[in-house]
Amino acid sequence: MKKPRILLIGTIEQSDVQNWEKANVVAAYDPYSVTRQEESPVEMLSEPCLDPGYIDAVVFVVPNYDKLPVELVCRALEQGFSVLIQKLRINRYDDLDPLRMLPNKMRNRLYIGEQYRYQPGALAIKQAVKEGRIGAVEYVGWKCTLEMNQRASWMDAYQHLVLEDLAYHHMGTLTDILGPIDGIIHARSWCPSWMNDRGYCSFLLYSDNLVMNYDVRWGAPVIHNNFFGELVLEGAGGQIWTNGERAVLYKRKGGAEKLACPVPKYTGWAGIVNHFCDFLLGVTNPLTGDLFNFDSFDNVLKLLYAGVMSMETGTAVRISMVEC
Repeated sequence: MKKPRILLIGTIEQSDVQNWEKANVVAAYDPYSVTRQEESPVEMLSEPCLDPGYIDAVVFVVPNYDKLPVELVCRALEQGFSVLIQKLRINRYDDLDPLRMLPNKMRNRLYIGEQYRYQPGALAIKQAVKEGRIGAVEYVGWKCTLEMNQRASWMDAYQHLVLEDLAYHHMGTLTDILGPIDGIIHARSWCPSWMNDRGYCSFLLYSDNLVMNYDVRWGAPVIHNNFFGELVLEGAGGQIWTNGERAVLYKRKGGAEKLACPVPKYTGWAGIVNHFCDFLLGVTNPLTGDLFNFDSFDNVLKLLYAGVMSMETGTAVRISMVEC
């Protein structure tokens, strides 16, 4: 089975590309490099090698200090390619309006990456929820406390560091487990005196059938978690806990059960691209599930930017009211 021929657009170390085991990277362009900044997206995606006879799909890798070149994505879709964005990095929810306005047949070829969902503990609780081990999920608690010894310059690219960067992964993973989440969100982010940056975010989300308490401190004086943190799901049948690597089911009638955590088929940033390449070849994995297409990941973005809106206005915001 031949590997999909990939055009890489973005910034990435060659050593990282070598981990794209399922991909055949035949061309690479970096719109963030000084030498190409004067080129228009049309010029970049009109070069002779960029045609269906030479490549099968396009992968965008956006550096953490910059944002997605939306016009380039539109151009790739208009030329008929399937497109993967390894991680969405944008300034505002409406930055993606040009993509939302594309015809369905184009938008349906656009996929969004998220890597925390591949962690063994996340896969284990996803399976447990699917099997109804705790019944309908009524409560979600996610807590993460991280040390920050030094403020990095790329953090200036975010106004709300935790909610726009780290929560991207947390809420993407949660949406993969539970499906689309709606409700009213009341969010806050701030910079306590003992922190190095505006890296404390907390929010309460509530609806008729779900309550979520999210609390992340990126810049604590002592480290307590990895970036995954600790996730708790509760239902009538009990509680499931995971730290990404391990998972435990606490039964309502007493007793605890260590859940089997499968070996992930995909891992890390490279896993996102390998998952995409398998998808292009028609290879599926029931445990991992499907990639996020653009419309399904838009549910994650609505949650995140409802939180941003709540932070900036000081009011509670209904997620479904976030519009382009």
